[in-house]
Amino acid sequence: MAITDAYVSEPEYRAAKKQESSEDSLTNITYLQAAARYLDRKLDRPSGFNRDAADTFRIYEITSSGKVYDGWAESENPWKYGGMKRVLEVDDLVSVTSITIDEGRSGSFDTTLATNDYELLPLNATKGVEQKPYTQIGMTSWGDYGAWPSASRVKVTGIFGWPAVPDSIKVANIEIAAILQLKSPYATGRIEDIDQSVGMAPQARAIMRDLMTNYGKGLYF
Repeated sequence: MAITDAYVSEPEYRAAKKQESSEDSLTNITYLQAAARYLDRKLDRPSGFNRDAADTFRIYEITSSGKVYDGWAESENPWKYGGMKRVLEVDDLVSVTSITIDEGRSGSFDTTLATNDYELLPLNATKGVEQKPYTQIGMTSWGDYGAWPSASRVKVTGIFGWPAVPDSIKVANIEIAAILQLKSPYATGRIEDIDQSVGMAPQARAIMRDLMTNYGKGLYF
């Protein structure tokens, strides 16, 4: 699936809702995509839960920050008061192909980091029953840099999104699309505004509360 697609296919949606006819397939796709983007927005996941099909790049600005990855000691911390930054917050990320820096602030990303200069965080994101994306890139203490160069821009090239769409997100995509189409027993009536439609359905509100707790974007450190 492309990163802009819904989280379930139209045939999967019809099977879940026991629709035998494919007559409304185009309408179903529209509602599935609308429900998926609603989930992205409410969960503060602008990249969504699908993964890129190929490498893309994103550009980030390095700003001074007192935040540090709490694996590093805070006592007598030179980074906090020197404006240095060891951790860069990025969009949901599956893997990295290259990281380049515009150290000269010239618009040219001519400094390429070696793989031992950085590490993807959280360290155990891909472990466990449900794999999660990396959301930060930390400079290592054993690399050549130790901290991101202040006020520089960084180009991160790789696969963005989630390793796999969580089952809970798929279920929510189906149910919210069905509520919008009045094809769910939890739908309360035709309302054009998607926030109101979801808000009026107690089951949908419960789904969203659970998703916001478990999949809402938050800092790991």
